Amino acid sequence: MCKIEIKNDLYNVVSRLKKIDENYFVLYVKNKQVFEIHNKNQPFGTYCLTLPYKNLDKRAVDYVLKTRKENFDKLIKEMDISNKRLEQKENEELKYKAKYDLTSMLKYLQKN
Repeated sequence: MCKIEIKNDLYNVVSRLKKIDENYFVLYVKNKQVFEIHNKNQPFGTYCLTLPYKNLDKRAVDYVLKTRKENFDKLIKEMDISNKRLEQKENEELKYKAKYDLTSMLKYLQKN
């Protein structure tokens, strides 16, 4: 697996990451065509995350900030809120379907 360290880039992402934490560095994994964020102080190796974007731009900095352990509680809270919304939506859809099915059955039974 060929990994290339990115020392500088068009949007200064590497330097902005180093302002967040001087131990960050970015690798480009050639065969997967992805960017990985690493940190020299990371326990059990340097790998932190793989960016979900094909380009190295401001989104990378935002993503790293969002996923930092200091923001873990906030991230979990956001995920919980999102999951509750999805659950509520699914429940509403299930109620609607059940009501529709019951109404259809009642109409059928009333005709017979």
